[in-house]
Amino acid sequence: QELKNYLVKKRHFGYYRDDAFIIMETKDIKNKDIKTDNRSLTPQEISFKTAQPIDKINNSIFINSNQENSLPLNSNDLNKQQETILCALNDLGIMEFDAKDTIRIEFEIRKLDFFIFLEDMLSDVGFKFFQNTHYEPDAHRQITSNRLVGKNKGLCFKRDYSKYDDLLYLSIITFLGGININNYIFFNNLEENTIFNIKSILEEHGINIINCSDDVINSYRLHNRDDTEKLKNVILNLNIPQISDFFNKTDETASVTKCFKFDSAHFITDHPGKCRNLHGGRYELEITFTDQVDAFTGFVLDYGYIKNIVENCIISKFDHKTLNFVCPELSWRSSTEFISIFTWEKIINLIPSLSKIKIYETESSYCEYVGKSLDQFLLKGTSHALRYYIELNEDDTNVLNILQKK
Repeated sequence: QELKNYLVKKRHFGYYRDDAFIIMETKDIKNKDIKTDNRSLTPQEISFKTAQPIDKINNSIFINSNQENSLPLNSNDLNKQQETILCALNDLGIMEFDAKDTIRIEFEIRKLDFFIFLEDMLSDVGFKFFQNTHYEPDAHRQITSNRLVGKNKGLCFKRDYSKYDDLLYLSIITFLGGININNYIFFNNLEENTIFNIKSILEEHGINIINCSDDVINSYRLHNRDDTEKLKNVILNLNIPQISDFFNKTDETASVTKCFKFDSAHFITDHPGKCRNLHGGRYELEITFTDQVDAFTGFVLDYGYIKNIVENCIISKFDHKTLNFVCPELSWRSSTEFISIFTWEKIINLIPSLSKIKIYETESSYCEYVGKSLDQFLLKGTSHALRYYIELNEDDTNVLNILQKK
């Protein structure tokens, strides 16, 4: 402690972790700046605070993979909370196991306080936090990784969900595996057993979750905003660091737009002009999303997330196809107006922050469309204009017979 006080006066920073006192010069940091409420800043956090490269901050740090591999084995039995934590992390697919019986759980620096909480919970079974920096040639820069590391040997966590702490499990899955879009919570690409478990826990608390998946997208969503509020009230009672920010986000609102192109043919039934003839062209789709900026990502939405959903749900259906034969909604009128409505109703279920669609059919002809919010869509359902021919009364057997004869 005397050494630490001396170094602080000399404008150096002392970082104590794993029986090692790490020393670095921090000329730009004042005494009052080097601590958070209950822990020292990590080197990576200092690099953000001072806007300096991590290698300039980090040149004297010797926390490395050799120390990770030299962690002692721990034979302590796991308690209920520890088994719950490890099972949840394993169900999320973020636990890595190597040949030396080492478990590594890598995470984003912005969620450090949450993982320090997990480290405290797992400390008596040998888990420790490590921050390592290495040069990555493909990135052309120093990359910092943050991990919880422990030993697998001697640890036995059974997938007996009936014996776990349900709310702790739900909190971890929600915070690390959920996405908050416009106050609707989504769970994407989770394994079937994980979805089954969180669904059971949610139902016990009167919270509804629905399947939004199709042939390509694997997505579940809390049914409405009331369900999000119920989940928030249940989880926040545990007082786990940072989870409140998952629900509350930031006060800043922004819009992001992603552009797509697809080549399609179509015709307009009963049109008096040339559009009655089958013809093709290149469509340009601009799709905009508006929401609060996420405190943990710095995004409204990741452009990659938007791209994955729009390309799978819309572009792959339309590109190099005849739009009239893609789906019944467009069979009579494959106009840019109907395409916009169809696109809106497909995307709003998966990304509720959708705020505008703009489709160019030519350089000088385009349609702008703002449809129902997800709240309104859940109340009123799909557009009657799109479904006119789908909803015409007809004996399905008779229709099938006609198609088979053709």
